[in-house]
This record gives sequence, structure tokens and C-alpha cells, in this order.
Amino acid sequence: MNILFQNKYTRTEEWIKECNRYALFRSPLMMVVHVLSALMIGNGLYELLFLRVIGVPAFAAPVLFYTVIILLYFRMNALTKKRNQEIYGGHFEAVTDVTEDGIKQTLSNGAQIFIPYASIKRCAQTQHYILLISDAKIMYALRKGCFTIGLEEDFLMFLQKKGVPVK
Repeated sequence: MNILFQNKYTRTEEWIKECNRYALFRSPLMMVVHVLSALMIGNGLYELLFLRVIGVPAFAAPVLFYTVIILLYFRMNALTKKRNQEIYGGHFEAVTDVTEDGIKQTLSNGAQIFIPYASIKRCAQTQHYILLISDAKIMYALRKGCFTIGLEEDFLMFLQKKGVPVK
């Protein structure tokens, strides 16, 4: 198998935070939930200002939701960091090889994962990472600016040619 693109980087705490931020604040499902929460707050404000009614659920539910999401974000960061330390030790490197058949990711503990293009549901981008999200909701990350073979822009176009929606 001929390697068309290769991405190599060390996963750091920044990686953990950025992936969890995407999962909890920017993924499509969470965006819908955030909009619904904002609409509930808007409705509660409308009731308070114009109907002179205090709708406790309209304010309490979104506040509770955002409190849980923020606490979950910090908990996920700490837990992921602890798991990575236990599994990989202090050095956690990921090497991703992209071929015509699929994507192979090799982790610093020797584990190899093969991802066929058919199982990649979508590709999302954060400030520093390209995230491949599978049908099983597994996030595979490639760091922007760390392509050792090929270019980032060409990789994104290649994914689109393979039928992966890129956002």
C-alpha cells in the first residue's frame, strides 16, 4: 500500500482539551441542544418581561445543563489525561498513514487501527486538528501542520473524493 499522506504528532493536554471542546460544544447534536437551551432562556425572559411570570424551568433547566456540561468537560479532560498516562506513559505519539484503501493510525504503544473510508461519517476541523468521526462516534485526530507526506489541503480534498463530508 502506497502512503499518500502521513501525519505525525505527539498528543498533549492541548489535544485532549480541543477534542473534548469539539465533542461537548461544537458537535452537531450539541449545537442543537445549545440552541434549544438558548430558546428556553429566551422564552423565560419573554415570560418574565412581558407576562410578568417567572418560569423557573425555563431558567433552571438551561443553567443546570450548562453547569453539567462545563463540569463534564473538566472531568473528561482529567480522565482522558489519566487514561493516556496509564496506557502510554509520558510520551503519546500518533502516526497516521493514509492510503488509497483506508487510514491506518499507529499509536506509541504499538496499537494499530485501520479505518476504512466507508466508516468515516464526517470530517470536522478545530483550530489545530482535523477530526475524523466514525459511524461509532470515535474521533480520530490528525494535527494540522504536522503532515510529513503530502499537504493538509490535498488531504481534505482527497477525503471529499472518497465521499467523506468535510466541514
